[in-house]
Amino acid sequence: MQKQTLFLSFNLFFVTLFAFFSTSCSTPCGEDIDTSDIKIDINFSLFHKDMLSAASPSELRELIMSDSLLAHAYFGVHEYPDDSMLFKGMHSVLQNEEFQVVVNEAERVFGEMADIKIEFEDAFRRIKYFYPDFEAPRIVTTITGFGEGFDFYVSDKLIVIGLDYFIGETASFRPRHIPMYILERYEKENIVPLTVKFISGAYNYNDPNEASMLHDMIYYGKALYFTSQVLPCADEHLLVGYKEEVVEETRENEIVIWAHFLENDLVYETSEMKKRKYLEERPNIPEIGDKCPGRVGRWLGYRMVKLYAEREKVSLQEVMREADFEKIYTKSRYRPDR
Repeated sequence: MQKQTLFLSFNLFFVTLFAFFSTSCSTPCGEDIDTSDIKIDINFSLFHKDMLSAASPSELRELIMSDSLLAHAYFGVHEYPDDSMLFKGMHSVLQNEEFQVVVNEAERVFGEMADIKIEFEDAFRRIKYFYPDFEAPRIVTTITGFGEGFDFYVSDKLIVIGLDYFIGETASFRPRHIPMYILERYEKENIVPLTVKFISGAYNYNDPNEASMLHDMIYYGKALYFTSQVLPCADEHLLVGYKEEVVEETRENEIVIWAHFLENDLVYETSEMKKRKYLEERPNIPEIGDKCPGRVGRWLGYRMVKLYAEREKVSLQEVMREADFEKIYTKSRYRPDR
């Protein structure tokens, strides 16, 4: 990807003065609203510890089947004509000596998860501020043995976190079915942002009859904007799921990326194949440049939504309720300037 660099020269005094006033007048993250009186009772279960203590497949089965929602929604026991094989296999993995390395590493990284619980409490408190009817889902942790599809589950009633997926790059073992460019996001710090993005779907109005690239960009952009408002102290790379240096490089090349969309008439493109190239998982988007990250259309959508909210001075609820995505695009007056 070619970079366009803009060199600006400022008098040092004015730069320092501007930085001082910008810092002193801005609201610290998380203090834009008062959530101190909002009560959130989180049901946070370190279920993985109970799983690891099960002495037999039958004991493991009894433990899991005691939670009907978890057993069916997450473990999918109803899909097995004879679930005994499921629990035998699961218990065998949990007792495997090599897998104990993963268990020990999960314990080292997560411990009692007090920090993650606080992050969830803060996030849920802010969601309830914006949406008073919100009820916090209960949160359950598991150890999965890297079973495919068991990394993460989110519904309005239940959140399940497969901890072994999120140990991070220092883990001795990592799931083989997930490409490395996606696996980079499976870090402890991404758990809460990832959850909030899933939750945003319950509040993200859209036009189901619209199928353009712009529509999908704005839809994903609203999800990212929701996450940024619920987690105001989270860095942008956690919101979008890029590494920090990738976010910085993408910002530097934003004008090049947007020019590609305009020059190739992609904004109102409706071809699913073409849309996937810019919106879905890919290690990069060579059509733009070898260093352009996958899903960059979602990031552009976030930039548009953020500008719309700032320029129109609308609340988070109004942003999420707005189903006219052409309006969001037009009123954002989105135009990269560097």
